Amino acid sequence: MKQTKSIKLTVFCFLSLAIILFIGCTNISDPETRTPEIINKTLIFDELKIDVIGINQEIWYDVDFTGYNFVRIIWEENENNNEYTGDVSVSAYYEDGITPYFEDKNNSYSSWQCNNPTTETNLKIKVTTNNNIQGTFAIKVYVPDMDIFESSGLPLDRLMEYEVNDERFKWFSTFSFELEKKFIVEWFEKNNLFDADIKVTAYKQDRCTIIFGPEDTMNNNGNIIDLTNDSLNYDKPLFYLKVESKNEETIGSFALKVKLYE
Repeated sequence: MKQTKSIKLTVFCFLSLAIILFIGCTNISDPETRTPEIINKTLIFDELKIDVIGINQEIWYDVDFTGYNFVRIIWEENENNNEYTGDVSVSAYYEDGITPYFEDKNNSYSSWQCNNPTTETNLKIKVTTNNNIQGTFAIKVYVPDMDIFESSGLPLDRLMEYEVNDERFKWFSTFSFELEKKFIVEWFEKNNLFDADIKVTAYKQDRCTIIFGPEDTMNNNGNIIDLTNDSLNYDKPLFYLKVESKNEETIGSFALKVKLYE
């Protein structure tokens, strides 16, 4: 009888130890699967801020940029400056913290432009780690001395092929000499001819007011741009298209076409 009790006690101890080890292992979870720690901060416009981020943290900066329609965000990290130890991704959002200007940009070698509608006075910036590489970084929101804006002309009724070679935006603009105000935008990607995976945003003449987007899937018959109620300057592009790859893994070729709405 004593031997039986001893065996039962041994089995119980082994089972208890296994349960404890299992619970301990499940608590040591992958940081990427845990709910991140949210840290809210203020970022002063036109000042370089040096900060530090830890694993499984999200830093949210609130930036007041009242009075500016176009601002740029630049950051430095270990990837481009060995004075810093962190590796970060940066996203920028409207005041609601949901509608994106851009999301999860890893490449810090290029400053990223935000188009600020006149109704927006605050910018939300989210910073997270890449590959759980925590450490220091620097970030700044500013207006450049010269706002150099480049866009590629997109003629009507012609399928034009392009490439996205990194995460930076590509801008396209369309003129019309027929005083038309309604158009259809089509784009082609991820098929036998084109390999990029892109998002498309359409803006009005001010390059601030969004007509549609960012859209990662085209409507069946293309996306409509309706400027019927707008007072247009026909000496300028009637609207702008902003194209970006979804992430650094989805670069490649794509095609765009703008045609009159019939």
